[in-house]
Amino acid sequence: MIALIRISKFAVVILFLVAASCLLAYAYKSSHTCSVCKTHYATQVEVASAPHVLQKGQRLTAADITFVKVPAYFLPSRVFSKEDVPCVVGQQLNNRVEEGALLLPSDFEEPRTRADGSCANWK
Repeated sequence: MIALIRISKFAVVILFLVAASCLLAYAYKSSHTCSVCKTHYATQVEVASAPHVLQKGQRLTAADITFVKVPAYFLPSRVFSKEDVPCVVGQQLNNRVEEGALLLPSDFEEPRTRADGSCANWK
């Protein structure tokens, strides 16, 4: 009987330590996740996206561009904003672009340079 009481006290201590460890891990994860969300994921950027499947060789029209908000943390180095629309409309696609995919400079054949030079370095 005494051995059983010792085992149950030992089991209670072990359960308490496991529960305390779980609570500490949860508290750390919660505080860490919140700070990451605030610093990395909070800044949203509006970028050009394909509203439907775009075929290789197709010339892009304004109807082929939609804008979505994406956390800046996840964006590639070069994406298109609303200011870039005149640079991409009329450009020929060199590959298929799936619905919802971001439009990237690598999706186009050759950049078109406007008279003011604003599209000269978009690739």
